[in-house]
Amino acid sequence: TILKAALHSGVRLQAGAQLLPALRLEAHAALACLTARLDVGEGAGLQPLQRALDDGFRLTQQRVLLLLRLAYDARAMTRVGELLAQAPGAQQALALELLEVSLLPEHRAAALPILNPQLSLAQRCEQLRRQADVRPIGQMARLQALLRDPDDYWRQAWLRAGAAYAVGQLGLRELAAELARLRDDPDPVVRETAVWGLEQCAVSS
Repeated sequence: TILKAALHSGVRLQAGAQLLPALRLEAHAALACLTARLDVGEGAGLQPLQRALDDGFRLTQQRVLLLLRLAYDARAMTRVGELLAQAPGAQQALALELLEVSLLPEHRAAALPILNPQLSLAQRCEQLRRQADVRPIGQMARLQALLRDPDDYWRQAWLRAGAAYAVGQLGLRELAAELARLRDDPDPVVRETAVWGLEQCAVSS
């Protein structure tokens, strides 16, 4: 990725002017994934989309750690990432303590809601909403937004495929037009899932 390439080439971020805007962008991306996860909900047929959204959130965590390595001591931030990956307990607590003492207050406010493994989903969303504005819109509207993606925000094919699969499993005929549009998607898995979803919606009608 670009961030990894920057790290390997020795690029450094200015902790004040450059890091905070980048962290706030990641806070928005993280909250978008988590809010979509809440909107989608639980149930049969939703697991692929849930996993895709969870993967999207984990990518924001990885990017935040890379940003911190570019702006702070790279070795210390690498150690933080290793400790956070451990099972809950003393190692994770040490990682959070290192972040507390190492980061400027505004960077802690943006990074910790993303990185802190001790937060529940609700707590994480509550803290991230202090940095970004992403509101719940409900299951139907969220699935439509993921399928349509008018601003090309999500981009990842596996999210579109997961949303198409969920629509088919739930038999949401109201979103059949969105599935029909995805028959021309550049990704073959998305195309195949959209065709399958349309068949399922037809069966449920």
